[in-house]
Amino acid sequence: MESGRSEFRPDPGSIRRAQGGQVWWAVWAAAMAGLGSTWGVAYGGSAWSVALTIVVAAVGIGLVSVALWRRHRLGRVLRDGHGLTVHAEGLVLPGEPPLDWSHVTAVVAHRLDWAGLEIIRHDGRRSRVLAQHFGTTVDELAASVGRYVPVGDPDAAYRRWGEHWHGG
Repeated sequence: MESGRSEFRPDPGSIRRAQGGQVWWAVWAAAMAGLGSTWGVAYGGSAWSVALTIVVAAVGIGLVSVALWRRHRLGRVLRDGHGLTVHAEGLVLPGEPPLDWSHVTAVVAHRLDWAGLEIIRHDGRRSRVLAQHFGTTVDELAASVGRYVPVGDPDAAYRRWGEHWHGG
């Protein structure tokens, strides 16, 4: 094992871009919910159209709430400024006490659905470390952790499976 230490700090530019994306998502969801609700009120005369209008409004409010909650979480990452530290004894996840490698069951690199590492502990808890928060790539995070514990890569398996089926 190497004795190197890797530290990743929150990247303000990446986090602000992600926050901006959440604002646009909230605006889009609000506009679509408003449009659907307005159409339902203007052209609806049946109980079904009223019910559909209520459903559309509820879904829109839910999507806006999720987008604003995610934006708030990104702001907290930036405000708190907690970094990720990887060293021979274990790792320090943002905002958490040090975690010894013996408490880690698996580390999985995700690239398709979201870009980051998933740390799975013996007690079943899972922590996600998003690469965009640190202005880095999944490969850099995986290489840092991979010096001490194996990092699973299900997305690579999916790529190989696709290459098998498509002759790549």
